[in-house]
Amino acid sequence: MKKRIFLIMLVMCIISIFSFGAQAETTDRPEANVPDDGDEPFTLEAPQNLTAELKYDQDNIPYFEIKLDIPQSVKDIDAKLIEDSEYFKGKSCEPIEIQVDYKYADYDWNEGPSLYWSTSISVEDFLWNGVYEYRPFEEIDDAGAVNIKEEVYSFRAYFYSLWGYEGDWINFRVVSNYSNIATVGNTAYYSGASDWATAELDKAVKYGLITSSIRDKMSEPITREEFAELAVLLYQKTTEKTAQPESPNPFTDTSNPEVLKAYKLGIVTGVGNNKFDPKALTNREQVATML
Repeated sequence: MKKRIFLIMLVMCIISIFSFGAQAETTDRPEANVPDDGDEPFTLEAPQNLTAELKYDQDNIPYFEIKLDIPQSVKDIDAKLIEDSEYFKGKSCEPIEIQVDYKYADYDWNEGPSLYWSTSISVEDFLWNGVYEYRPFEEIDDAGAVNIKEEVYSFRAYFYSLWGYEGDWINFRVVSNYSNIATVGNTAYYSGASDWATAELDKAVKYGLITSSIRDKMSEPITREEFAELAVLLYQKTTEKTAQPESPNPFTDTSNPEVLKAYKLGIVTGVGNNKFDPKALTNREQVATML
């Protein structure tokens, strides 16, 4: 019981670091190319449970092993397109690809030096291989060792399919939302915190109470989605139980499994019209109620 009370107080300390407000930037969807009338042949769920692990091949060359879960609906659509590119009447669609975005050091997404000019793989090939291997740009020090561990690499992914109207150019693109972000590397576990907060944050790191979505922006406002992730983490740490996501998904604007877990636990609710509004900022009143 004492441990549970301590963990709850620790989360409250973390929350007190964030400011609260009315809106936040929405960056949870890659760029699509949609006809003027908005007509698309299908929609795609986002990749789920993306993970990244640093490994070494038989020549001791480092690479990152990327894994993710492909929703059954995406598998079903891809199978139809492989069999018949014109399955959707009046449209010609290419099989679904997985775009894996990478980020490290001070570079933005996909802008740092890389051994690859393209970091995508077809859903069919991914299902066959079970993983995607990303091989980073190699920096060699004086001793000949690869300094990959001195950098911090982040990865995210999304699905896309190129398509066009039958007999016309293939110039449109259906996209899913982004997956979660997976980060690998040797760095301080959080950044952007005020000096007065570091002691409590160090305790939070020790107990595993800082989520990946907030670790690099500790003094920025916290969104409904980010708090839901934090609340689920607190629940699992204090109860030593694994939460399960609500199914089917009651929301049309998010597929984040942590949000769906928080909903099933009764921690969060929607804002109406089957929406959760994940990027809206939460406030102290809502936080106190959810805790």
